[in-house]
Amino acid sequence: MNDVSQLVAQAKRDTEAAKADLLRTFAFVPDDKLTWSPSPTARSAIQIVAHCGLANSAFSGLLRGEPLPLPADPAEAAAQIRAAGRDVASREEAVRLVEDGTARVIAALDRVTPEMVATTPDSPFGPLPFPVWMTISALHMGGHARQVDYIQTVWGDVDDH
Repeated sequence: MNDVSQLVAQAKRDTEAAKADLLRTFAFVPDDKLTWSPSPTARSAIQIVAHCGLANSAFSGLLRGEPLPLPADPAEAAAQIRAAGRDVASREEAVRLVEDGTARVIAALDRVTPEMVATTPDSPFGPLPFPVWMTISALHMGGHARQVDYIQTVWGDVDDH
């Protein structure tokens, strides 16, 4: 169990750090830029952050042994993922989604067993080893934090947050 405990502890640290990073950079998005997007196909900062919160809730289910709440068809799943967070209208709601979703991930990680670590859960995009799923929340939020950083540079905010 020691190896699993170490995997869980690292995943929890990385998840909390990624959440803090995402919310820190999001805090520097001015209110009048929350819904701004550089193109019709690009997400806004608020959509990116809300998407992360909703994704974390889905990831937590998988970490509890539940299937991802996505259609089996990869194209339909991708469309659902792309639309996640589109209807979020306030900074507070987006932040709450990230906080709540991350808390669910942390709680699910606390229940990981050696048997679970040995599995390879399936998804519409193919199977991944369980230890990858343990890290996906942190990797996902970290990647999207960089997208928010990029959006900020488009309107001239070139400071590292």
